[in-house]
Amino acid sequence: MRKIILLCLIMISSLTYGQKLVITPNGLKNSIEIEKSYIVININGLTSKQLYDKSINYINKNYKNPNEVIKGKIEGEYLKFDTYVIDIANIKQGFSNMWWNCSYTTEIYFKDDKIKYEIISLEFPGNIRDHSVKNTYPLLLMGKGFTWYIFNMNGELKRDELKIQIETYFNDKLDKFKEFLSDTTTIKNENW
Repeated sequence: MRKIILLCLIMISSLTYGQKLVITPNGLKNSIEIEKSYIVININGLTSKQLYDKSINYINKNYKNPNEVIKGKIEGEYLKFDTYVIDIANIKQGFSNMWWNCSYTTEIYFKDDKIKYEIISLEFPGNIRDHSVKNTYPLLLMGKGFTWYIFNMNGELKRDELKIQIETYFNDKLDKFKEFLSDTTTIKNENW
């Protein structure tokens, strides 16, 4: 009975919340179509130019130096930007915590009523800020031996807690971006 209820909840959440990103040994992938590294976001009623403009507004409102993070753009068609996150993930190591930052690049293509959203590069350098342990070791998606990694070389998950933390971050960001694009008040409030 519990399995049936859990399956129903998963199906409802996938219908309600749509596509999500999951960490795999090969990077971030679409949770519904795992072979794809991108997500298509449908926003009915907006042209590619409007979606592009709203995406630029999102970057302007959510990044400290928007002109520095934008790495490429073609008005109404394409946008590429970099993001750097401090303390995206941590793991308990003995009596201490190991922390990792994240550097990633997002690429977006625009069409009327939809966008293609993809993380095209993803790195997890160690965090050398004042935490309980100064961590200069990167976190790898796949690794072996004495390195820090999420999946071993056979593709088996070894650090579930890191996978969950990273997926939570990226899916929260994706949800906020979708909400921003869907918010009609940003268009209606132009005549204040």
